[in-house]
Amino acid sequence: MAIQLSDIEQRSQYGEFLTTVSKWIGFPAAAPAGLRGDFHPATPAQVAQLERQGCVSSDWGRIHFCSNSDLANFWRSRFEGRCYFEAHPSDGASRSLTVENCRVRDSVILSGCRIQDVSQIHATIIFKETEILHGGALGGIDHHSFGLDREIAFAPGGGRRSLPVFADASIAELAAMARLAPEDPLLAQYRDFVAKLVRNMRCTLTFIGSGGMLRNFGTITRSYLGRAVKVEGAPLVSECILLSSARRPTQLLVPGPLTRAVAQEGCEFSNGGRADNVFLAEGSHVRDHASATSSIIASNTGVGGGELRHSFLGPLTGFSHQALCIATFWPGGRGNVSYGANVGSNHSGRAADQEHFAGEGVFYGLGCDIKFPFNTMDAPYTIFATGVVCQPQKFDFPFSLVNIPEHSGPAVPRGLNEAFPGWQVRNNLYGLLRNQEKFQTRNSAEREVVETRVFRKEFRAGAERALAALRGAAKQDAAGVLPSGERWFTEDQVPGLGKNYVREPQVRAGILHYEFLLRLIAYFELAGSGKAAQGLDVVKDVVKTLEENRRKDFDRGRRVIPDYEEIHGTIAQDSLIQAWKERLEGD
Repeated sequence: MAIQLSDIEQRSQYGEFLTTVSKWIGFPAAAPAGLRGDFHPATPAQVAQLERQGCVSSDWGRIHFCSNSDLANFWRSRFEGRCYFEAHPSDGASRSLTVENCRVRDSVILSGCRIQDVSQIHATIIFKETEILHGGALGGIDHHSFGLDREIAFAPGGGRRSLPVFADASIAELAAMARLAPEDPLLAQYRDFVAKLVRNMRCTLTFIGSGGMLRNFGTITRSYLGRAVKVEGAPLVSECILLSSARRPTQLLVPGPLTRAVAQEGCEFSNGGRADNVFLAEGSHVRDHASATSSIIASNTGVGGGELRHSFLGPLTGFSHQALCIATFWPGGRGNVSYGANVGSNHSGRAADQEHFAGEGVFYGLGCDIKFPFNTMDAPYTIFATGVVCQPQKFDFPFSLVNIPEHSGPAVPRGLNEAFPGWQVRNNLYGLLRNQEKFQTRNSAEREVVETRVFRKEFRAGAERALAALRGAAKQDAAGVLPSGERWFTEDQVPGLGKNYVREPQVRAGILHYEFLLRLIAYFELAGSGKAAQGLDVVKDVVKTLEENRRKDFDRGRRVIPDYEEIHGTIAQDSLIQAWKERLEGD
């Protein structure tokens, strides 16, 4: 995509984070520019009432209220430095401002808030209607830039692939810049922009947005928490920017430590999930004791239970089990890291300088091992099956299956897996179309468009290239002959095959698969254009293939599980197959 620095600057200028922070940046050295109303130091009558209610201050002349402030809910608290309390009884707030059992210094608390049992509130701006209950330290005295002064190094962490981020960054732009040469002038200009932002945002303040709920936390400091954010049981939040809204709140629900994290609306950190030096686009999460470090995570993508380090995960990626993913550049996302997968052999024994370029929709099966360097960018929607050990390679056959070799021994060199080119298109078309439905349903991104179609014209060139390579294999001498009499081929005969072999029957099958894939891509391009009737034969083929895919599952399930059909229904009841049959009737 074309990157326009002017668009980046404008989006930041009008974003929630910058417009909010810029109004308060001079506080507490100067009176807060973002505060409205006629504030003045506490009057003798106000001081007398507060002291009767157990409140103290070493200098009431620096504690500010309005003349008509309602102070009935200020109890047993200590106020130091320059403080402002918006305790207007008629400012539209749903309740009177409450400050009870707290120590407040150099802070601003706006109307309708309920602040109780917080050990320390220091250099903090708390916006309207926020509840903060039973906390440790909120805010602090150190100067900071909300964690924006550190770049995120990915794929691999020790190399030169790194980017600074900001609150309103776009995943598409970050992915495009990640592909630029380190010396590219545009990259230098982008870094200069973020550096200027860092300088302008430097302050001692912590911000808590309106309508938030913070309970039972340890320390929240040097951070910006947006509107309606929900925090429950967080031990540490430091140098973070957490954008949030009433409709798409960001939530911290008993997470692990959160440091130098930028998260957009609707993100979640929960159940011990911890993060350091990360960027999460809208609707993403880190859950279930997962660890995310020095990584960029696109919208609708989550890390649960596993370890993610120095990586760039694209949108709609599933990573919800105990697994490893490091030094991986996966801008297309939409894939899966299964339980026990080790996507991370980046150390050669000499240096940790190897990396992984992953294609869109790639599926890493249970317990597979991926040794780096590894590149599947030209093999989107390929499955690496359960237990395969993949040697370093570049694999270029889209929509394929790579499996443990069925034939081993002297006939096939050790270390080669078996490739089934284009296998997914026929044998797992159901899964591909179901993924497409899931992408559409789960996509909550609003900041940028996320493509949810699986069959797109951008994959046509790869399918044509794979088709030509398979057709060319028939003209080559085979690498060997199996005891069954089947010829087999390696990358020497089939360019792009990587450290795998393919049997001749799978070459013939792959040719048919890719021909069908090209027809599918053409059909989806025409869908909605008024020319869909031209794809009637494709729809018939899709319905037939979907029924064959599911029949295998149902037949196997009924053989093994006695009440399988009672629990899972029948093929006739399958909603995806029904939808395609309706499309057939419509066409």
